[in-house]
Amino acid sequence: MSHPIKEFVRRLSNLDIERYPEWDLSAKLRGICRNKPLPRLPVPDLHNTLDRYLRLIAPVVSKEDYERTKLLVEEFGKSGGEGEELQNLLKQYAKTKINWVTEWWLDDMYLLNPAPLPINSSPGMVFPRTFNTTVQNV
Repeated sequence: MSHPIKEFVRRLSNLDIERYPEWDLSAKLRGICRNKPLPRLPVPDLHNTLDRYLRLIAPVVSKEDYERTKLLVEEFGKSGGEGEELQNLLKQYAKTKINWVTEWWLDDMYLLNPAPLPINSSPGMVFPRTFNTTVQNV
């Protein structure tokens, strides 16, 4: 008999995410969304993503590193460049999926991570235990 956790991970890795049963939220959301399906996850705009990246790294890198990175980002994001080509490939991939991030997230967060999952993937496991006061405790 195989190890139960290894067997579970093996089964999970063989799951076809696109064929996995979707949650039917229509009954709970009736009246709120009028039973319209949720939209597909959009692919963020390349230039907005590159601008955001530069804004986020600015406070944490040296001026020289920022300028070097800015040049690389500009080269990557120029019209007809590598970034545009990769963005188009991502958009094509996204058209074939309900959520284009799901498989990558599952692989990166859970299947490829050798660290103990409950501690490293669930914030609730690392927060200190809290004791809340209720009316009965007062």
